[in-house]
Amino acid sequence: MNIVNEKVTDLVQELKIEIFKEDYTQEVENELKKMRQKALVPGFRVGNVPMQMIKKMYYKSVLSEKIDGIISKQLYGYLKDNNLDIILEPLPVEAKSKIDLDQDENFIFTFEYALKSQFDINLDALPEVTYFSIKASQKEIDEYIASLRKQFGVFSTSEVIELEDDHLTVNYDDNIGYFYINTLNDKGKKLFIGKKQNDEVEVSLRTIFKEENSIAQFLKIDAAAIDPENPYTYTITIKSIDRITPAEINEEFFEKLHAETTITNEKELQQYAASMIEKHWVEETDKHFVNNAIATLIDNVTIELPDDFVKRYLLMTQKDFTQERIEKEYDDMKKSFKWQFIENKIAHENNINVTNEEVRDYVKEYFHKLYFAAYDINEMQDYLEKLVNDALAKKEDYNRIYDNLFDIKMGKVLKTILKVDNKSGEIEDFVAFLKGEDAPEDKKKKKNTTKKADETVTAESETADKPATAKKTTKKSTTKTE
Repeated sequence: MNIVNEKVTDLVQELKIEIFKEDYTQEVENELKKMRQKALVPGFRVGNVPMQMIKKMYYKSVLSEKIDGIISKQLYGYLKDNNLDIILEPLPVEAKSKIDLDQDENFIFTFEYALKSQFDINLDALPEVTYFSIKASQKEIDEYIASLRKQFGVFSTSEVIELEDDHLTVNYDDNIGYFYINTLNDKGKKLFIGKKQNDEVEVSLRTIFKEENSIAQFLKIDAAAIDPENPYTYTITIKSIDRITPAEINEEFFEKLHAETTITNEKELQQYAASMIEKHWVEETDKHFVNNAIATLIDNVTIELPDDFVKRYLLMTQKDFTQERIEKEYDDMKKSFKWQFIENKIAHENNINVTNEEVRDYVKEYFHKLYFAAYDINEMQDYLEKLVNDALAKKEDYNRIYDNLFDIKMGKVLKTILKVDNKSGEIEDFVAFLKGEDAPEDKKKKKNTTKKADETVTAESETADKPATAKKTTKKSTTKTE
């Protein structure tokens, strides 16, 4: 056997493996002898089939199998023994190979492989990445508290529709439907508010609901099945008017919240609501930060890729890829490759790893909070273990959770190693930030700054006829500008 490595480019090399008859003869003969002992051929007892017949029947397939095994062992053994860090997989070079199992006894297999480019991440040279923290607005806080009050409120029925939060159960064409008054438009509200139980109302659903989706929900059909030409006219009989009277904010209300919190007064309730709202947005803002951090790293870290090799690899190994598609999508593919290299480097340097125990604990905690929050987790261990085993039985589900936990750890590391420009504001500020617009607060600041500048210019103009004063004003103005 002879192995020769040749450099093609800085990142692409070729490995030529020559296999001679003596390299495989013994392995092939041993395998044929084993097959002879088990071969079932009409006219011969087991173990007595002539070797020539066995060779005629199986030699080529056995030879191919053994050659493949030798090649694979030598190829990957060479890469491992020489500590060669490659991307993708080696590709066969047919033009430089000699493989004819029918004619040849000696064979040449040539492969090309691509090395990973060595690169550094100069963190100091990277631009800042913005992290936006969403703060709860007073409106959101009030709405959150209102929802808690409803959650612990008192259920009751009414004879008359009076409130927008009233929930109706109605009959129409021998069917039962449900809706809240607050899902109706102004016309619909005017039509129903003041009506009593057992009153009949003739309506066109299309003209009373705010959104078409509410029509689908009322009719219990898919939104896509709504006929745009159908007015959906029915005579509706009001069967039940239900409402929830929100709980008063008092000691009894705080006591009901004690299963989740230790709130004892309205100030703490406001703080709790704000924290829950802001916690809700953390996943979204973290995701946005990570996406921006990835884009910043990809755009500013130089990594050389063996583009021709990668394109050939995709064309040879991916059935759905054509040359045209590869050329069209290659820039995005290249970014994906770059991020994989950067991600692996950051993970290695910062010991980012997810253990099997962490995956299982994550799923266990999820089920505990979802189904058994009122129970001690230790009391439910056996049942939770069964749920975890079932949830992780499929490899794709396990990998999805693993990747999610890995991404969370990566996000935390990126916050510590990158230069971060911290911003904060309410949800409308965040939306403006995403659109690349000035947040409302920034607009106010700019407006105030412009107003002050205008006032200064006006003052200077008014004093232009007074040399001494003008000189003094100009000096102050210059000092401020500096």
